[in-house]
Amino acid sequence: MSEKIKLDESLGLWPKEKPVPEGYKRCSKCGTAKLIGMFNKDKRRPDGHGYQCKACQKARSKDNYKKHAQKKRHVSNYQKNKEQRREYARERYSEKSEEILAQQKEYHKSKGGKAVLKKAHDKRANAIKNNKGIPYTKFDIIKRDSVELENPVSGEMDNYPVCGICGLPIFDLSDLHLDHIVPIAEGGKDCRDNMRCTHSKCNLKRPRKFDTEDRVIK
Repeated sequence: MSEKIKLDESLGLWPKEKPVPEGYKRCSKCGTAKLIGMFNKDKRRPDGHGYQCKACQKARSKDNYKKHAQKKRHVSNYQKNKEQRREYARERYSEKSEEILAQQKEYHKSKGGKAVLKKAHDKRANAIKNNKGIPYTKFDIIKRDSVELENPVSGEMDNYPVCGICGLPIFDLSDLHLDHIVPIAEGGKDCRDNMRCTHSKCNLKRPRKFDTEDRVIK
């Protein structure tokens, strides 16, 4: 190897069909053959140096920093205006609930929507499995939360479950949801004591915050 090649910091775009001279290495990012000292050390690699040169790694680090900094700004701005954003989201949902539900229904039929639903269902199933409590049935919860009331349509007295969120009776059982008082995602148990009957709309509009002491939704 000549002295000229030894003194060169870079051989430029050295032909790929030719072997790189001893003491040099080709960067996998920019394709330039450079002195091996221009690569960061990496014990995991056969030659003890990384695949990308220092310049390419520095550029990549700068890009990553910008991306993370931008994400931090978004998170910070969201935290500052969290309540306003949530209130806006609730108002928008109440105004356009039918339109939003129709859009969600269409999305859930798509390939991407099915994949998202499967991932969410698998995650929930695992969470429930890990937080399993005393077994229960839907009938057990309905029976426990029911009181004797007069049906406004038929006028007959019967037992009807009461919504645990709004406190109003649920006359139509097709409109009934079973809700975890302390959400599974927050560490709540999938057991009888952590379940309640709710209207479907009350459950879907329920805020995420809850009081762990009295277990009442705020």
